[in-house]
Amino acid sequence: MEHLPSITSHTIPHNLQNYDTAGDYWEDGPWWFMRVSEMKDWRHEALVFLHEFVEMCLTKQNSVDWKDVDKFDKEGEGKDHPDPGTLPSAPYHTEHMKAVQVERMFAKMLGVDW
Repeated sequence: MEHLPSITSHTIPHNLQNYDTAGDYWEDGPWWFMRVSEMKDWRHEALVFLHEFVEMCLTKQNSVDWKDVDKFDKEGEGKDHPDPGTLPSAPYHTEHMKAVQVERMFAKMLGVDW
């Protein structure tokens, strides 16, 4: 991949997510897509967006297949966990935890009590 692909992001009602998650991402051909659940405070939506973007980039960089991420979250050990990426067995655990670090730093900048 030479260039960052075009990324489309939408904020949607939580019940329209593909599964019980605040943020979801996938790729379709040369495009990346993201959905963030609507929240009462736009800053929380921005934090989820940033988290998902960082996680997308890191998993792509580290050759973590996004289908494996979805399978773990929807069907695997992470299915019933409130934050499956925190589980050490998650195929994207390292990338998720780094995204959490970035999210926490940005939360401070936005004045959000993470």
